[in-house]
Amino acid sequence: MFEFKLADIGEGVQTATIVRWLVEEGQAVRMDEPLVLVETDKVTAELPSPVVGVVDKLLAAAGDTVEVGAGLLKIRTGAGASASQQSQGTAAVPAPSATTVARERVASAAVADSTAAGKSADTEKSRASVDGGGQPAAATGARVRATPYVRHLARQLGVDLTTLQGTGRNGRISEEDVRHQAGGTKSDAVASQSGRGTVQAAPGADVERIPFRGIRQKIAEHMVMSVRTIPHVTHMEEIEMDALMDVLKKAKPHAEQKGTRLTLLAYVAKAMSMAVRDYPLLNSSLDEAAGEILVKHRVNVGIATDTEAGLLVPVVQNVGAKSVLQVASDIQVLTEKARLGKLGLGETAGGTITISNMGGIGSIHATPIIRHPEVAILALHKMEPRVVVRNDEPVIRKMMNVSLSFDHRLLDGATAVRFTNRIKELLEQPELWLLELA
Repeated sequence: MFEFKLADIGEGVQTATIVRWLVEEGQAVRMDEPLVLVETDKVTAELPSPVVGVVDKLLAAAGDTVEVGAGLLKIRTGAGASASQQSQGTAAVPAPSATTVARERVASAAVADSTAAGKSADTEKSRASVDGGGQPAAATGARVRATPYVRHLARQLGVDLTTLQGTGRNGRISEEDVRHQAGGTKSDAVASQSGRGTVQAAPGADVERIPFRGIRQKIAEHMVMSVRTIPHVTHMEEIEMDALMDVLKKAKPHAEQKGTRLTLLAYVAKAMSMAVRDYPLLNSSLDEAAGEILVKHRVNVGIATDTEAGLLVPVVQNVGAKSVLQVASDIQVLTEKARLGKLGLGETAGGTITISNMGGIGSIHATPIIRHPEVAILALHKMEPRVVVRNDEPVIRKMMNVSLSFDHRLLDGATAVRFTNRIKELLEQPELWLLELA
């Protein structure tokens, strides 16, 4: 018997809340198959199975908060699992490849999208193609395959699961299947998953109540703690971007051939890691209890990412040891996973300094809040053509503002300005990188 426990991911995370179970007792599970959706104060993530077997017992219920190290469920493995599978008429299935899982998720998303658009005819065709044209459980006498969460949702919405054809893996009935049958939409499902659904006020009242919980509540707690703990100061600078944008334009086709979308953010993250070599206190934290400053040797850059669930900060590990192309690839993968709600618990851990790119939505200045216990955060703003003076002549250049918020307990203003100037120098003169890259 294997007991699956909540792992310790560090970063001070002590507990996680079970959002919903993705399996049920008696269900056969494969290696890496998602077992449960949990939420911490940093991320919502699916936890995959590390073994092949059959779920014996769920040790906690949806909505429960469990501590690190606590058991979540028990899985029968080996001979016990094989016997259980045979008694249920279920054959063991090899673990799917990452590509297969990705394709199944795309197919599932396509079904949900067509449902939301009201294309019922196309949806039925999609369902038939996904489950191989199978029949509802009632027609075949087969056991209904659905998670406890989906069963509970079906009871709430008055949906008979035996009348549904499941579009999930192996014919499993999904949340989208139930909501489609009940006349719901994809947005209903998204609201249910993210905890951002609204609760209407009493009839006639000109107000709406929105639940304040989950990731949104945790973001608020961290922001308040940061502002109360850290004396913030923000320094702003403007950077001429023409030379770097020319480099980026030339390098993009090469990156695309390698399957990577090259962006300005990757260059800034790399420049930040190079600037940290000269100003290591920007990559530190304060241990108040011990009365010590902890200077980190690895530059792990957090990438502030706007998602439907709220602000998430996946972390690109050890940027100083990676090429710009590797950094770009990491950013691409992590931000996409953040937006899809697929970040692993460890993928938001270990950050030492953060970048927030606000330029894409038109920001020209901000005073970003530091991600405690870090000591600095750099915000990037909108790039735009401006008239500037060069050699006593007015010229037009692509200019971008940046804002560096820093912890004034550890950093003097002069140090923060010099650090920003170093980043400015590297971005304005990309030819220097050939001399300084390790």
